[in-house]
Amino acid sequence: MKLKYCFLLFVMIICENVFSQIGDIYYDSLLVKPYVFSNNKIMFRLQAYDNNHFLIIIEKYSSNWYKVDSVWDYGKLTLDDINNDGFLDIVFKEKWNCEIHLFDPIKNNFINTGNFSSVEEDRMHLINKQLNIFYDWGEYKNWGWVSSLFQIKNYKRIELGTINNEKTRGQFSNETVAIVISQIGNKKKKNKKIVRKMKWDDDKEFNYAIYWKLNWKKFLRD
Repeated sequence: MKLKYCFLLFVMIICENVFSQIGDIYYDSLLVKPYVFSNNKIMFRLQAYDNNHFLIIIEKYSSNWYKVDSVWDYGKLTLDDINNDGFLDIVFKEKWNCEIHLFDPIKNNFINTGNFSSVEEDRMHLINKQLNIFYDWGEYKNWGWVSSLFQIKNYKRIELGTINNEKTRGQFSNETVAIVISQIGNKKKKNKKIVRKMKWDDDKEFNYAIYWKLNWKKFLRD
């Protein structure tokens, strides 16, 4: 009986942070104390390497803690169910993009799925849950933007198409003159081809969300 209570106490200590996470987890906080959480009844923890490097170490518990992966150059992260499978994924955040590690419940481990536009500000959306089809949106310097259609398959991001604004040339130009829609093929085909290019009045906004919802099936690979 005492052994049972000791085990429960141990689990409570290990899990003290599991359901307390709200918002972002910052590198500085990981220097003070590792962040512990559970996925599929397996314990994981995140900790910072030192105060001179933005190196976050992912560890897994099995009789003892051992390293399963590490990620450089991210000052904050969050836990979220990105692919809607009921398990927590790790999102390492920068200003303009993020690196997502999806949880594989078969291997009971995290897989680096690739780079994404920021998941903040409601920029990433699910179109088809069965096929894991998403679109996202990102911006870059000089008022440029791009929206990507992609599929998450075997825990990897597969690019299917893009929509971006084409701007007048010039260092300080911010006028959109065209909307360019491209399809991305597989390795046996040309990687990217323009399927439509529309002249555009900069006073209008192109609704990429509606376009993807109506046309996503046309971009699926054979």
